[in-house]
Amino acid sequence: MIYYFLKLPIRLTFMLFFRKVYITNKKKLPKGYSLIFASNHPTAFLDPIFPAAFLRRFTLDFLLRGDVFTSKFVITLLRSVHTIPIFRFRDGFENMRRNQEAFDHCYRALGSGKRHVLVLAEGFVLHAKRLKPIQKGVARLAFGAYEANNKMENIAIIPTAVNYTDGSKFRSDAAMLDFGDPIYLKDYISEYEQNDRKAVKMLTEEIAKRLRKKVVHIEDQELEPTVNRVMDINRNSKLVPSFPILSNDKSALQREMKLADQVNNMDEEEVAQMKEHLATYENMLTEAKVTDLGIAQTKCFNFFNLLFLIIGFLPFLIGQITTYPIIWLGKYAAGKLVKQIEFYSSLMVGVMLVSFTLYWLIWVLVTAIIGNWWWIAFALLLPVIGYFAVFYQERFVLWNEARKAANLKSDIRRKLQQQRDLLLSSVVPGYVF
Repeated sequence: MIYYFLKLPIRLTFMLFFRKVYITNKKKLPKGYSLIFASNHPTAFLDPIFPAAFLRRFTLDFLLRGDVFTSKFVITLLRSVHTIPIFRFRDGFENMRRNQEAFDHCYRALGSGKRHVLVLAEGFVLHAKRLKPIQKGVARLAFGAYEANNKMENIAIIPTAVNYTDGSKFRSDAAMLDFGDPIYLKDYISEYEQNDRKAVKMLTEEIAKRLRKKVVHIEDQELEPTVNRVMDINRNSKLVPSFPILSNDKSALQREMKLADQVNNMDEEEVAQMKEHLATYENMLTEAKVTDLGIAQTKCFNFFNLLFLIIGFLPFLIGQITTYPIIWLGKYAAGKLVKQIEFYSSLMVGVMLVSFTLYWLIWVLVTAIIGNWWWIAFALLLPVIGYFAVFYQERFVLWNEARKAANLKSDIRRKLQQQRDLLLSSVVPGYVF
């Protein structure tokens, strides 16, 4: 019951934490099949709850590392949201023996035809923009379900890619969920009946191949900070509409993947040139005391944006006063309690979700007792007012950075733009000055 109740609040929290949420290729999910979603794993708990919250007509069970099931309360809570503990070698032999219970649960879920299973196919979490080796667990689960359910063949594995512009940062540009072409288990049954190990290997390789096509993958780990910065600069070139927050536009993910692939195919000289162009541009920005956002969007320093900021100031102030403490609490808790970056956003989202829900319900309850309809309306609109405050603050930053860039001497601004173009033309396929 809690699982279904949490779907909407989690969706709303995602659409606050990220500026845009992209769900693409949902039409590829076949009907009439029990589905195993094979996902990559760049953050901790966001990766499984992302598809679980946004796939409205699907009920997902997902496997989670068993060492977080630490108490009766936690076990009850996690099981109520369809989480199944899976243990690793480091968790001890006794715990490993309990994994059969998890597999049996998955077999029953898939056999029911009404529930589906999500598996974090890489086997461990790593905050990085690359696909890690796919483990054989997904393939073994699929064939195990086939055996456990009287040779059930209507099972499909869905390559499920979760990509974030920055999965650890509040209000980063985007969270992207993309589905690959289904892999039908029936195509591997003949091989499985003859040689099960070979079939598991073949299926695992196919999952990796299809998932690789959907994940933003930076081959050289040492280059990732540089490429991330170039991606930020490239995104600033084209501001996407803020609304609707939820979108099925494929171009955002495609731009990120094309840039990553371009860097992966560069030789050492081209990489060195990219780094040099970036370093020069960053130094020029520092000397001019402006940001890339301002240079890219100088046109946003205009009368209409100023008018919006003037008219919207009072609602912003109200929203900032009433809801900012919740955002602060999420950041504070994550900063104090989290030691691994992979868990930062997960804890922040969780704290914000729980604290704001309680905070909002208290407002609604108190105003209902008071009985003043104006206060009741204010309480009901609190989530909207809070979001407006966040949105307003970002528009102010955009306008202010554009103002700084617009007030530069024209020759300095022109040189900055030229250096920016030089950088992006060396990296971004098809970049037009």
